[in-house]
Amino acid sequence: MTPAQRWGNELRSVMRRRDVSCVELGDGIAFSSTTVENWRLGYTLPSYESAIAAAEYLHWGRLKSLIIELRTRACERCGRDFIGKQNSNQRYCSKRCRQAGYDKARLAQRGIQRRERVGRLLAVWQDVGDRMCREWCPGGREDNLCPDASCPIQEQELCPWPVTDGRLERVA
Repeated sequence: MTPAQRWGNELRSVMRRRDVSCVELGDGIAFSSTTVENWRLGYTLPSYESAIAAAEYLHWGRLKSLIIELRTRACERCGRDFIGKQNSNQRYCSKRCRQAGYDKARLAQRGIQRRERVGRLLAVWQDVGDRMCREWCPGGREDNLCPDASCPIQEQELCPWPVTDGRLERVA
């Protein structure tokens, strides 16, 4: 059962007990009867403020406690419980947490892009290094091993130029 259906079932039973129609409730809290009918049938969950207004109009505390229960969530950033008042998919308890969550996601995306850029650069650099070993190294072989200890490009190591901790080293 969805949260809207749970709240709708409670609203329907209260309206039956109090003998209040959708039109009367809608007029009492300044909403259309269609909106109230959608709440009653469990099609939509009212906002926190609308549900509180309906609970006060009907003098039924269970509606108030039920909407608090249904709209309470944990903040994705800090983990603190909050009541989602604006919409049903609110994920952060405050503007500060929301901004920090967006900043964290943006930084993670930048890190991924940076790693991709470095990977592309290393691939290009490796291709250049391979060509240099084959074309310019006087003792270079097809397996890219340099048998000559005095090789100006690299001494007794694999071509292309060495990479340590993701950084290209300069060959002197």
